[in-house]
Amino acid sequence: MIVAIILIHIGYSYAKKDVPDAVKHKRAFLFYGLALLIILIFIPWPFREVGAGRGWLPGM
Repeated sequence: MIVAIILIHIGYSYAKKDVPDAVKHKRAFLFYGLALLIILIFIPWPFREVGAGRGWLPGM
């Protein structure tokens, strides 16, 4: 999750720079998208039994 926070921060700092809007939005979208992907991968979803996934009630 720390990597996701760093990517969000980098995307936000790129979005504040004085560059053309198209480049600014593409960079922000890229970094925000990567951060969202990392966050969604590491959430322990109950339907995902492989890797980091585990159920909401593991003992049942």
